[in-house]
Amino acid sequence: MCEPERSCSINEDIGLGSAFTIAHEIGHNFGMNHDGIGNSCGTKGHETAKLMAAHITANTNPFSWSACSKDYITSFLDSGRGTCLDNEPPKRDFLYPTMAPGQVYDADEQCRFQYGTSSRQCKYGCVESSGALVKATAV
Repeated sequence: MCEPERSCSINEDIGLGSAFTIAHEIGHNFGMNHDGIGNSCGTKGHETAKLMAAHITANTNPFSWSACSKDYITSFLDSGRGTCLDNEPPKRDFLYPTMAPGQVYDADEQCRFQYGTSSRQCKYGCVESSGALVKATAV
């Protein structure tokens, strides 16, 4: 993170799914490798691949970090390689200082942005006007 070759990430906005990509790429900035066989901590009891999976599939849980990813970031922070994060950020005003996240665009609006004007949020994700579930989410 505090090294020039690991201090930035460029991602294309493809909608709500970009959040997973951005978090995944920031994981690399913090020294994380992909979940699964081939990384330095193995698969930790063969747990399901999570946010740092090389590819998101139906069997991936991108809503949390694997035990392996947690080991990587702990090692990164304990090594002192993240000391630049101790810098106090500059003070500046935000566009919506009195609004909490989710108030600017509620879940229904976010589904409409991603899946079309007839889509809406439901317990298990976004639903199109046809009633088809288009994105399952962990609740």
